Amino acid sequence: ETQAERMRSLRLDARDHGHVRVHARVRAPRSAKEAAVALRFAIRRGYDASGRLADGLVFGATDRTNAEYVLDEVHLGESAEQVYDAVARDAVAAALDGYNTAVVVLGQNGAGKTTTLFGSREALRPTDEALSGSLHEEAGLVPRAAREIFDALAAHSSSEMRGGLFLVTASFVEVSGER
Repeated sequence: ETQAERMRSLRLDARDHGHVRVHARVRAPRSAKEAAVALRFAIRRGYDASGRLADGLVFGATDRTNAEYVLDEVHLGESAEQVYDAVARDAVAAALDGYNTAVVVLGQNGAGKTTTLFGSREALRPTDEALSGSLHEEAGLVPRAAREIFDALAAHSSSEMRGGLFLVTASFVEVSGER
């Protein structure tokens, strides 16, 4: 499958989704206390009521205290690129087709929202590779989306729309400590 065929299938897939897709990215625990809590969840893969493949994120220590949340996918230990492919690539493809799209990242303080969006501290440091156009392997959703958008626009303008004008807008909103 060529890159163009893959992008076309992603665009069609993005348009066919009639629902809000929900993903959970579970980061590795940073302390023994976090590890004790992290051991009290499980991922159950199956199908939801409409027949779509879905993941269940089950929290709790016993059968009587379990709470299960049905999600489109749970990401545990996946690379930043794998998370981008699953969570944002089709939204970017749909945006390039002219659709309004959004990726919303929610979580408690310290859950990894900033790392998911922008990447690790190391990924944000300017390097010669970054200046030459390479993404750090730990780059988050935003730099990967920006790269894909501007690469697509550059390819489009050089082949089909010489001298064309593109307007790219992006918004970031942080709500913290909301009561």
